[in-house]
Amino acid sequence: MAIALISSTSASNTADTVTTGSIETTAATLLVVWLAMDNGGTVSLSDSKSNSWTALTSSVNGSTKSILYYCSNPTVGTGHTFTNAGNQNYSTIYVGAFSGVQTS
Repeated sequence: MAIALISSTSASNTADTVTTGSIETTAATLLVVWLAMDNGGTVSLSDSKSNSWTALTSSVNGSTKSILYYCSNPTVGTGHTFTNAGNQNYSTIYVGAFSGVQTS
């Protein structure tokens, strides 16, 4: 089975919390989230399906920090939203839901 993007969403906010609109993630075997924010901001990533997230190394470019997160073999379904409620300004969240990724 080929890896395929089945759904994606994004959102931005100038305040501490940013939440995406809901997407359909049924059949996704991998969720990937990219967060961008002011350098020095903190992250509190969660989603409406109570998945556990693994962070990869963060990157800083000038005044911007970005971090990739993933969740393999996630709980998925309709009405799936994603939130970063850390302490930051100018936060952006991008989400991709992929099918066809091995889960073991």
